[in-house]
Amino acid sequence: MIIKHFFICQTPFQLTYADLIIESISQNNLSNHKFFLYHSGLKILNTNNQVKYLNYKSKKKLEIISLISAFQNFKVELKSNRNNQSYVYFSHIGGLFSNYIFYSKKPGDNIDLCLFYEGVLSFYDFRERFNLSHLKRIILATILGFFYRYNPVICPYDSNKITKIFTPFPHYTKGDSKKIFEKKSLSCFLKIFLQVPINCLTI
Repeated sequence: MIIKHFFICQTPFQLTYADLIIESISQNNLSNHKFFLYHSGLKILNTNNQVKYLNYKSKKKLEIISLISAFQNFKVELKSNRNNQSYVYFSHIGGLFSNYIFYSKKPGDNIDLCLFYEGVLSFYDFRERFNLSHLKRIILATILGFFYRYNPVICPYDSNKITKIFTPFPHYTKGDSKKIFEKKSLSCFLKIFLQVPINCLTI
């Protein structure tokens, strides 16, 4: 049985924490696990040969082409694994990929949706006002073939669709305590604070 893990990262902070989760899974050398990481043109400092990295904002070609290519890969890899278990990890549902999978997932799908730590967003009920970024996402989603749903509550920790919540601070993180899993390491947070500008630590 092939188990696939899909990580959606929009900031260096998310990328660093995703690396920590991947490391904790891959250290067991399980050959039936496959990892995919979709990112918004982030600088990959330490590549993992077990992970397939897909940049949906590549500067080497038109952004829309990169986006379509990565999104189609996301859909194909999920569909091809529908008879096995898949996990999709994201910090919030404001982005295109996470918005798509959160609202398209149906009961009975072999897909677990997991939230992972995104700074203070994990600690309180943040509400995002509608802005031009949402309008752009609605247009891009239409091109990609799905309906983008704006929701001011972008961290759905209390949704039945969310099966796991990964955080270094379980006592402060919002959500059902049965779903919360602690993932932290000193080296991870040294990477975050040494390599990531302060303005990247929030959404």
